[in-house]
Amino acid sequence: MAEIFHFRFPKSLLGTWRSVEDDARSQYSVSIEKGKIVVTGEDYLDGEEYTISNITHGDDRVEFDTFMASTGRAGRLILLATRDSGTAEMRFTFTDITFATKIEGC
Repeated sequence: MAEIFHFRFPKSLLGTWRSVEDDARSQYSVSIEKGKIVVTGEDYLDGEEYTISNITHGDDRVEFDTFMASTGRAGRLILLATRDSGTAEMRFTFTDITFATKIEGC
């Protein structure tokens, strides 16, 4: 007997996606494996694989956290379906952690 899985998820988001920005190096692949949505990410120029976690999905989107070990850059990516199955809106919010140096004061 075959298992049937129902997703409230736009099938047009299945596949591999890259930003159209000139300086973007990341690509993300969305697939369904064994009844679960799977997301992988990598720097397609040097092959570094990203850690992907906290995958969620809805009627028009897939959301996930991404972490690049080489830079320490962590963020939340939302991939939104558009009317054109060959494009998607990509929203990436990241947290930049740095150090500050006191320049004056007590």
